[in-house]
Amino acid sequence: MKLNLFIGLIILWSHVVNASILSFGYVPLSFPRDPVEFDQFDEHVVLGQIVEPLVDSDGDGRIVPGVAKEWHFSTNGKEIVFKIDPETKFSNGESVKSSDVVFSIARHLSSSSQSKNFLADIADIKSEKNGIVIVLLKNKNPAILKALTRDQLGIIPAGWSFDPKSNSPYIGTGPYNLKKHDNQWVLEANSYYQKAPVAIKKWRLLFYNDTNLNVSGEIPSVMPDTTGLTLDQIKKNPNFQANEYLIEPILGFTQSSFWFHPKGAFYKTPELRILGQKLLNEIVQNFCQQEGLVRSTGLIPKGIQGSLEAAMPIEQPQKSKTRIKMKVATRRGAFARLFSQENLKRIHEKYNLDIEVKFFEYGDMKAIQDFEPDVVTGNWAGGFNDPTGFLALLGPLLGQDFKKYLGSNLSELLSKAESEQEFEKRVIAFKNLGQEILKSAYLTPGWRVSTFEFKSRKIKNRKFQIRYTPRLINYVEVE
Repeated sequence: MKLNLFIGLIILWSHVVNASILSFGYVPLSFPRDPVEFDQFDEHVVLGQIVEPLVDSDGDGRIVPGVAKEWHFSTNGKEIVFKIDPETKFSNGESVKSSDVVFSIARHLSSSSQSKNFLADIADIKSEKNGIVIVLLKNKNPAILKALTRDQLGIIPAGWSFDPKSNSPYIGTGPYNLKKHDNQWVLEANSYYQKAPVAIKKWRLLFYNDTNLNVSGEIPSVMPDTTGLTLDQIKKNPNFQANEYLIEPILGFTQSSFWFHPKGAFYKTPELRILGQKLLNEIVQNFCQQEGLVRSTGLIPKGIQGSLEAAMPIEQPQKSKTRIKMKVATRRGAFARLFSQENLKRIHEKYNLDIEVKFFEYGDMKAIQDFEPDVVTGNWAGGFNDPTGFLALLGPLLGQDFKKYLGSNLSELLSKAESEQEFEKRVIAFKNLGQEILKSAYLTPGWRVSTFEFKSRKIKNRKFQIRYTPRLINYVEVE
């Protein structure tokens, strides 16, 4: 009897101690895994607390030191020389070497990693003495430094491999280290991190309920970058007390889009593609008005250089005399409401358009290809606050190299925009590209996804390290 009571007290005490540790959410159920497999923004955010990229990007998009303390381009713009900061150490106490950088980036270049698409212009990467890394480019690429800031490209030790059974699977140079205690994943302060003070030493990770990103139960102490969809679920949680939390809108560039898939009939026939764009444009516009959503304007999110100012005009499509069939591959969330049975019935009655919907999971590109859709939807922020950050993921989504997808004329416009060195000319080039893609009816813009910072009133954001993806090192407890 006494033994059972003692064990019960220990369990109760462990729950009390656990609850006293601040929590961070939400984390996909796929985490942790090898970073080359990451395909969800929330995975990148967690990894960004553990590793640091070769170079970093601040909240204004300026390139700042990461693992490298300095760098310079050759006169022809096709060679970059990086100097590793000798003071930077991994969480195991080992200093970062140039061979670690080469290993880390080469892993992505030789895999099916998302980041491989952003690094297509890298011809070679070499390790030299005295902490020197040389990156050779196939073409001039003004955005290559921004591409290297991706959290997924964080530097790890040469020879590292992911062990799914490990209680501390990652070795990085970031402010935190991931550890597992009593079946609970925790971010713990990395004692070898010296770039800034780590005020909150531990964070418990809270996970989504399922792959559709539903949430319930315990509410996180902080969600640095979350959507209105998640907030709606939080507010319905019986544990939610509005006076205990702060919710503030933050600048974000996530948007949805509708693309005609190269395996579908609409893509192959320009007249059908134009008709499909007119139909989708009005359907999306009606949905946005019902939901209070703001339309996106085109290929690049508004606020990023090269974006278009105004949304597409609505051209009232006539009801077709013959039945039109359209297969759509899409994610859930707001798309599930757009393509609800009630809406599909209304769309059929108004336009004589029958839509067959296939819902797919994050990263399941094979399911999209097997379905052979007419339309596929995208919903992401791209990356690193540059137009090219919103293009690299389109290839995997469409199952085809994006330049091949666009055809020779538009691909020439894209190449010109990507290689343009002067800021103003680059902006104009990407605007021209965006306008031509809309005219060619490959794309129907969707809506902008509002993002928010959600946090307990027990903590505050000191904005110590401003970055385009959130950092937990910015938070301190309120005294």
